Parts: sequence; C-alpha cells; structure tokens
Amino acid sequence: MRRTGIYATSYMWNVLLLRWSEFASPLSMRQEVIFTLHSSHQRVTKCRDRARQAVWWPGIGQNIKQLVSSCPTCCKDRKNPMEPLLPTPFPTYRCHKVATDLFEWKGNDYLLVIDYFIPDMYQDSAAHEYDTSCNYQSFEINVFPARTARRILLRQWSSEAFASFASAYKFRHTSSSTRFPQANVEAERAVATVKAFLRKCQDSYMALLSYRPSPLSNGYSPAELPMASKIRTNVPMVEKELIPKQPNVISLADWERKRKEKMKQWFDRHHKARELPQLSPGTGVWIPDQKQFGSVISSSSNRSYLVKNAYTYHTRNRRSLNPILFARL
Repeated sequence: MRRTGIYATSYMWNVLLLRWSEFASPLSMRQEVIFTLHSSHQRVTKCRDRARQAVWWPGIGQNIKQLVSSCPTCCKDRKNPMEPLLPTPFPTYRCHKVATDLFEWKGNDYLLVIDYFIPDMYQDSAAHEYDTSCNYQSFEINVFPARTARRILLRQWSSEAFASFASAYKFRHTSSSTRFPQANVEAERAVATVKAFLRKCQDSYMALLSYRPSPLSNGYSPAELPMASKIRTNVPMVEKELIPKQPNVISLADWERKRKEKMKQWFDRHHKARELPQLSPGTGVWIPDQKQFGSVISSSSNRSYLVKNAYTYHTRNRRSLNPILFARL
C-alpha cells in the first residue's frame, strides 16, 4: 500500500503527527507501542495488520518480527516446518553401514539390526541383555557372526562399555538425535515391518524366511544380494533361477540414487520443506519435549545439536529446538 501524507524529519519525531488514519510514533514511544501490539501474543502477520490500522514508523514490520521471535511465550508454542530431506548415500559394499533399534512387543524386548546395503533384518529377543548388562561379546557373536567390515552403527548405545567395544572392533559409532526417528528411518521402517510379521504370523522366524527371498523394488531380494544367488524355498522354482549370478553393484547404486532423489523431491514439495537457520553456541532455545529453556553447546552433522538445560545435556535435531532471539527496537 502506497503511503501518503506528511513525512517528518528527524527533529520532528518528538511530536505525534497525524497521517491520514495512522500515527507516526516518536522514538520514545515505539517500544511501548510495539509491546502493546503484541500484548495478546499474536503472530507476526496479525501484529502487522493491527499496526497498519493505527501506527507507523520506518522499520515497524522488522521490529514486530524481532519482538515476536524473542518472545518466550510465543517461543513455547512455535512449530518448526519440515526441513529438506537428507537422503542416505548408498553404501559401497556390504556391512559398510549397519543400523540398530530396540523395540518391545507383548512384554518382550527385541533388538533389530539392518544393513543399509542389504535391506535384510535380524531380530534377537535378548535385546534387554545387551542394553543392560553390556554383554557386547555375545552381541558380536550372535548378531554379526561373519561381519568384520562394519563402519557405522546407529543408535543411542552411549555407555563407556560400548565405546570400548567399538574401539576394540574398529568401527565408528554414531547416534541419532533423541526423539527424532527420521534420522534412523531405515531401522524404524524395518521395525514396522517386523511388527507386522509378529502381528500376523505366530512364528516370526518363518516370516523372515519368507521375506528374504522376496524381490525388492530394485529387482533383487535381500538374500540374493549377499549370496549372489537366489535361495531355494518351499515354493517350486525353476532350477536355472538358482544358478549364481553376481549383482551389478554399479547399476544398483545408480538406481538407488535416482530413487532417493525422486523421494527427496516428493518429500520437499509435499511438506513445503525449507532450511531452518543454524544455531550458534550460546543461543537460547526452548526444548519442547523437556518443557524447559536451555542453550546450545555445540552442533554436529545432520542438523544435530548438543543443548544444555538447568540439569543435564540433551541431543536434539534442529527441528526440535525453538530459538529465542534478542529483539532490537
């Protein structure tokens, strides 16, 4: 809207000037006026619409935005938008990246392990044993009987015993942000699949034996990728199909890359995703799941931040933190 009327010079700001139906406020009154506009804690758009009906000064829109961004009450109720999807690169070889997750079903604890190169799953009902007694030697023997090329293992295994276990077996351990399952989406999706097995089939191991020879969207089955051959099942199969045939890993990686690019485009468009501003150390934040204020200590890759409240430290994704900025009027 084009503004007309009398434009006051710098020495005239000490006097209220009537500009059609608006007042041009002097410097001494701006802070009081802008706090009055935001007294009901409405968002930026509503505060600006209300200001257009009453007052104006150069930069009032930016002042309103800064005030709303620094308001602790509004910070608690703020909902961050989805950020653009970060597809996981396809591994270069088997066991390059392995993810784990714990889940509970009918009072029993399960440990699920999935290889990013081979979307195969392994479940062990002794998950409670690994998570509490730190029996990681049994973990190595039972879960990875023949896997020696591991590089990354995801999940919040944060004890000193597990750190020593990772150092002894020469693999790099990374953990996903707490209360952000999207960071470990492969394992989370595998948990949903296994729970469907447990819900529909009494024998979960037989269900997994039926899952492994089933072709995936890339044309290979979970059993075919590591063995370079299809496996014999109780379903009749032509014998020539059982002849070993090495998968073309290069074309498979290219197919997976294109598939993930399409998934990213659909996700970003569907959720109207946009990048959130990065937080520097010392920035005040509101932690919604803890219902407490804190401050940023440091940041790491994949939009993960280490924050501290009055009691302890937490690892949270950027989308799970509401920053509190300082208003400058």
